[in-house]
Amino acid sequence: MSGDQNYRFEDLPGMVVKLTKKVDMLLKHVTSVEQPERRMTIKEAGELIGVSSPTVHRYINYNDFPVHRNPGANPYCLESEVMEWVKCGKRRKKVS
Repeated sequence: MSGDQNYRFEDLPGMVVKLTKKVDMLLKHVTSVEQPERRMTIKEAGELIGVSSPTVHRYINYNDFPVHRNPGANPYCLESEVMEWVKCGKRRKKVS
């Protein structure tokens, strides 16, 4: 099915079936490729939820905030986990 060929009207139903199968295959491939999770700094996480970095660090110290730590690297947060934390109502919790 190149652009240089001439097709007859009778060929159209078969071509539509072939194109539909190719589109379905491509859609399966595109939807199966996962996007990497967005990593955020502590500062970015604080900006997202409307608090300062020291407040986020306090939440982390009280084990009340989703954070990831790798040896030799700065801690980071995943945006989806921070948003889930907010949805669960943890944002309203007071930290002394």
